[in-house]
Amino acid sequence: IRRQRQMCIRDSINSNNEIKTNRVEGFASSINDSEDSDKYLALHKTADTGTIIFVKNQMNENIVIVRVIGKLPRTGNNDKIDIRLSRVAFEKLNAKDQIIPVELTYVEKK
Repeated sequence: IRRQRQMCIRDSINSNNEIKTNRVEGFASSINDSEDSDKYLALHKTADTGTIIFVKNQMNENIVIVRVIGKLPRTGNNDKIDIRLSRVAFEKLNAKDQIIPVELTYVEKK
């Protein structure tokens, strides 16, 4: 079951800018062809390219910080996945399965 909690916060520097913090529970897996990369990267369904996401493995509380490099393709393989992580980022979460429950936290500027 997926739950999404969102909070709106006013930017204290410029009150005209609104910042929305997204905290989403979902599922993560690794990017299949990312064996050569040593960077903490991700593909995400809705977050903009360049967004920084805190990814917490809900099974062991390990956290990694990744940068979104593109949209997660809408294919059958990704139906139940919210984010795909580079191999090194996925390993840092100490995942015991190929698909793991995660909590994603990131900021969107509106």
